[in-house]
Amino acid sequence: MLKNLQFTLCFYLCLLTSTNLNAATLSILSDGSDGSFTPAASTTLIIDDTLTFNFTDIIVNPGVTVNFDQTGLAANFLGTNDIAINGTLDASLLDLTITTPGRLTIDGAIYAESLLLEASEIYISGILTTQDEISMMAGDATFVDQNAGITSSGGTLTAGDITTINQSTDGTALIGGGGVVLLPSDPITLVPIPAALWLFCSGLLSLIGISRRRKPA
Repeated sequence: MLKNLQFTLCFYLCLLTSTNLNAATLSILSDGSDGSFTPAASTTLIIDDTLTFNFTDIIVNPGVTVNFDQTGLAANFLGTNDIAINGTLDASLLDLTITTPGRLTIDGAIYAESLLLEASEIYISGILTTQDEISMMAGDATFVDQNAGITSSGGTLTAGDITTINQSTDGTALIGGGGVVLLPSDPITLVPIPAALWLFCSGLLSLIGISRRRKPA
């Protein structure tokens, strides 16, 4: 009876950890104070002293270009809901962080000095171009379509090198020092191992150890 109770408690603790995983992995969260950002025409965003844009919804439509009034900075482009970059986000001389607890979809193009993408799910079928590294963290999964083009400074990666993208158990995919990535015919899916799974396994092993110690000699 005691073993069953311990197992049940461990299982529910793991489920709670899994539920809160996405929010916990975001390096910075939007407070939504800047409202919805869905420009009808190309626009330039003014970077203030906080270096942070706290949006709710973010939709950059095809044919729309969004750029920034300063360079050489580290700016945060944050949303509380899904983010869709279907046009162009030009942060060519910025270290840009884009985060949302929802889904991030990139069908258009993003240009930056360096780029950090964080979301529950990341879908890339557009263009990512940076002078430095591209880092991606997804709470659930990262999908890179065969039509995508990923470019960073340095050498050139080919289709055979796509598997060398580093995928750790926290959901981080790091692309650095590579040139144009030529993707194979099938989409690439990078799926992290949930942290709750490791907690579940360690808890289960602990319960097994306790049970064995209590057995009579």
